[in-house]
Amino acid sequence: MTVRTRVISALLAMLMTAPAASLAQAPPASAPRAMRLQPPMHGEAGGRFARRLRDRVENGLLAGMSPAGRQIMAEAMRGNPADRITEREAVSAARDRMLTLLENERLDVAALRRAMDDERTAAETTHQRRQAQMLAALQRLSLADRKAFVANARAAKNRMDDRLRDARERGAVVQDAPPPMW
Repeated sequence: MTVRTRVISALLAMLMTAPAASLAQAPPASAPRAMRLQPPMHGEAGGRFARRLRDRVENGLLAGMSPAGRQIMAEAMRGNPADRITEREAVSAARDRMLTLLENERLDVAALRRAMDDERTAAETTHQRRQAQMLAALQRLSLADRKAFVANARAAKNRMDDRLRDARERGAVVQDAPPPMW
């Protein structure tokens, strides 16, 4: 039995022997309720990745904004999960078609071009929807919230530029734009 298995077994044994009343305790009524800006991501909502991402957004792009402005922008950035899933599946399906066409004995250039066009259209649909959401949200912000968002966005851009410059100075191969699928 591995150490991990032993630890899990011990924890399960402790939970099963604990009185049910102690497990069902409610938080104190006076405890403040935190404003949730991001949905659970990659596992449980309290997971390390989700906490780090929320912290970066709340203390990064949304820092210095009013609670209402933070909520507006968080909702715009989060978007509709169903749309994201559908759009991601459309891009993935087009890429799968491209790969299938590439492995055929004879390359069908016209079909490959159509699959590439489908991928680009699906990606552009996502981009247009996200920009429309951001535009609607930005129009709802106060001037102070817009200025805070701009200052945070510029700071984030400058941090990324510094990281890229440092990587180039270390001799790393860095591209300014995201690489293509190939």
